Amino acid sequence: MLLVTPVVWLYRRVLTPVGREIAAAFVVGWRVAGFVSRAVGRALAWLAWHLIGAPVAWAYRAVCTPVGHFVRDAVLAPAGRAAVAAGRAAREAMRTARETVRQARRDAWRALVGGPPVNEPREPAGPLARTLGDTQQATTVPSAAPAPEISLHGENSVQQG
Repeated sequence: MLLVTPVVWLYRRVLTPVGREIAAAFVVGWRVAGFVSRAVGRALAWLAWHLIGAPVAWAYRAVCTPVGHFVRDAVLAPAGRAAVAAGRAAREAMRTARETVRQARRDAWRALVGGPPVNEPREPAGPLARTLGDTQQATTVPSAAPAPEISLHGENSVQQG
C-alpha cells in the first residue's frame, strides 16, 4: 500500500492533466497545420493558374482554335471530299471490272461447252399462233399459243403437198 498510493496520486494529479494538455496541444497544432497547409496549397494553385493555366488557356483560344478551324476547313474537308470521290470511282471501277470478268467467263464457258446461241433482238420470224377452226381459213392471233410443229396424231396433221 505504501507504493500504490503515491503512484495513484501521481497518476491522477500529475500525469493525467499533463497528458490531456499534450493531447490538446497536439490537436491544436494539427488544426493549425491544416489551416496553414490549406492556405499554402491555395496560394500555390493561384500561382500555378496565373503563371501556367491562364496563358495556356489564352494560347489555346487565341492561336490553336483558329488554326484548327483553318486546317479543318482548308485542308481536311477538301481531302475528305476527294477521298469520298476516289472511293466512289474505285467502287465503280470494281463494279465494271466484275461485270467484264463475268461476261468473259460466260463467253469462255459458251466457247468450251456451248450454249444457246446469242440472238440479236429482232422481229419474231416463227409462225404466228392460229385459232381453232378450219386450217384453210386460219387467222393469226398474237396472244394465242403457237401451234405445235409435230402432231402426235397422224390423222390430224396438216398434209404437205
